[in-house]
Amino acid sequence: GAQGIILAKIDRNGMMTPKEIANLGIVEKAAVAKVLKKLYELKYIDKEFSGLDGRSYRVKLTSKGMDMASRVKKYVVELEERYRTILSPETIEELLKLEEELS
Repeated sequence: GAQGIILAKIDRNGMMTPKEIANLGIVEKAAVAKVLKKLYELKYIDKEFSGLDGRSYRVKLTSKGMDMASRVKKYVVELEERYRTILSPETIEELLKLEEELS
């Protein structure tokens, strides 16, 4: 779950630092490095290290990561369509407002 959301956010925002990802509130700050490590091992992201500080880096999607982010987006669209069949229009509107506030 969190891995897919993070992939989608990187796809949407382009290159991101771990701190920027942590600020999204998807996972606890302490877990961001662990999630990014897993995504890197799966070859979904690449790291670009800063020339000023060897510890700081930004991540970007690989072609494999772009493919997976696309799958995640399709899955989210399918879920939204399913929810539209079982939720009232008012509830959907409230959820969309909440999503916008959290983005």
